Amino acid sequence: RGYNGKKMVAREIQETAGPARQIVIEPDVRSIVADGKDLVVMNLTLLDEKGRFVPNANHLIDFEVKGPGRIIGTGNGDPSCHDPERVPWRKTFNGHCQVIIQSTGEAGDIQLVAKSEGLKTQSSPVVKALQRYTVYVSPYGDDRNNGTHQMPFRTIQAAKKWCQGISAGKVTIVLADGTHYLDSTLVITHDDSNDRK
Repeated sequence: RGYNGKKMVAREIQETAGPARQIVIEPDVRSIVADGKDLVVMNLTLLDEKGRFVPNANHLIDFEVKGPGRIIGTGNGDPSCHDPERVPWRKTFNGHCQVIIQSTGEAGDIQLVAKSEGLKTQSSPVVKALQRYTVYVSPYGDDRNNGTHQMPFRTIQAAKKWCQGISAGKVTIVLADGTHYLDSTLVITHDDSNDRK
């Protein structure tokens, strides 16, 4: 406890965690590109029934991926662990482990399901595997074109309008060499897409 005069201004409580009872899964990102290459790292932490971290928990956890993803690696940070890495299981080390999931190339929702004896089965938050779109703009293009590399739009405004027709995905607008004129500041936000969830 810390006091300023007779008034307590700070207090610290240290509690010992109980046995592990639950798994918390936190992805490092909430969306990846559905290109067969992009990755999401799932960080797993073991907690007791009161939600306190259990630093000495070393449980074997089995994994299942739902949706368009595949496990390409698992780890736990234990320098003495020589288990294979491309397996659907991993023993936690000091209450933690990780699973690396790669997109299969298909769009959709990816979830990791983690199971361990004595622990509540847990599913990760959804990670969206989104299609990637590339739109091209060139001072020598035409806004009646379709925005491909061979048939670019002429204006950034036309590319922005094209983006409004995309229901879900990651869009890159490529500006070709040259001068691109704007009559006002151009702002592109999530609200410009067709997916406003």
